[in-house]
Amino acid sequence: MVMKKVGFFHPAFKRRDSWYTCSIVPFCTLFKFTDGTGLVDDNNHTMYSIAAPGQWAVIGSLETSIKLYDFTVYYQTKWTSPWMRYKEGDKWTSVEMMKSNTFGGYFSKSQYWFRYRVRSVSPLYYVFTDGVTDDDNGGSNYTAVSGGVWFTVSKIAPPFCSFC
Repeated sequence: MVMKKVGFFHPAFKRRDSWYTCSIVPFCTLFKFTDGTGLVDDNNHTMYSIAAPGQWAVIGSLETSIKLYDFTVYYQTKWTSPWMRYKEGDKWTSVEMMKSNTFGGYFSKSQYWFRYRVRSVSPLYYVFTDGVTDDDNGGSNYTAVSGGVWFTVSKIAPPFCSFC
């Protein structure tokens, strides 16, 4: 089987690296790499083995499936319909944020909170927009370093309420 070189494999891997991809027949789980000139990477004569379906990576050794994390991002703003844009590899995905139900009795839609849940690799890079103006953390993007719940109060479109 011949592997195809791809410019992008998954957000967990850097673009400047060389990545190759292929599809493997379900019952053919032992494999090795060769460059066609006799140079072979066969995992120190033990072959590489995939134990279960999924996305796998060989980075010096065979790594388990790429870990995805659950992120919940809360955003407080006076915008009536904010969108969140988050980075997936080399592309940005835009999603409309939902008015928030309460989180622990707080962060409700009456207090101008919006939320979005996404499953992604870590870290998660994101910005907010109302379609005209971006809240991009001063050009640095916001970063959620691990899965969990993240809160941001808009600096460029702060909420109207004085009790928030």
